[in-house]
Amino acid sequence: MRNTIFILLFVFALPLSIAFGQEKTLITMKGSDMLKDDVMPALIEAYKKKNPNVEFEIKGGGTAAGLSALFRRTIDVCLSTRPLRESEIKHLHDAVPTEIPILIACMSIFVNKDNPVNELSLDDITKIYSGEAKSWKEFGGKDVPIVAYTLDPTYGTYTYFIEEVMGGVPFGPQAIILKNSYQMIDSTIKYPGGIGFGTEFYTRGKNVKTLKIRRGNEYRAYLPTVMNGMTGKYPITRKFRFITLERPSGIIKDFIDFTLSAEGQKIIEEQKYYKVEFE
Repeated sequence: MRNTIFILLFVFALPLSIAFGQEKTLITMKGSDMLKDDVMPALIEAYKKKNPNVEFEIKGGGTAAGLSALFRRTIDVCLSTRPLRESEIKHLHDAVPTEIPILIACMSIFVNKDNPVNELSLDDITKIYSGEAKSWKEFGGKDVPIVAYTLDPTYGTYTYFIEEVMGGVPFGPQAIILKNSYQMIDSTIKYPGGIGFGTEFYTRGKNVKTLKIRRGNEYRAYLPTVMNGMTGKYPITRKFRFITLERPSGIIKDFIDFTLSAEGQKIIEEQKYYKVEFE
């Protein structure tokens, strides 16, 4: 009898979540502000309805910040706008990094709403950000000085823009570095000659003009819509991904599997992005 009482007292002295096998599990993530702010909340809300005992801690700060935290093993998952580089993989030693693309998004090029320019080519964008072009008059606009806003180099978007949009041409010294895409939006609203870039998410409902973009050898330009991105008509798209240091297992794998499931990908499409297959 005394043993029975002791066992009962021991069980009820434990937190109920542990006693009944429902201990809270924490998944930590860091990286892309867009994923943190726009995609992850909807995915997490749906996932927690099925798994209420899983908690999430998510921070932004950009891909570089996320990768730094991942390499220090202070987070479980990096929210990344780019793949790992060979130089990064070489320094991971015994780690087995895994990259899981989860969506494809269009990148918007935006200007002040009063700017009469409606479209640019990729070559035009390179001229603007390299500093070769000085005035909007060169593109059919007013004789207003161009002010090109860019992001801090720690952001994966910064690297992507140089490598994929500008073909490796670096930003000119006149480009103004801002902390994030929200600051680029605000600065472009305030200054008539401003131009910025960022995932299409950042321009939704904002008082800026999103430009149509065309490839250099094409006549027609397109807006960054989901359909134009899916069909390849819009030329500036990129994959966002989860990166882990080891092959995902346990609750982390379960959440990733949910993200890649039909339900998870439907949520991503509802957020105005489009899905990718697991690579």
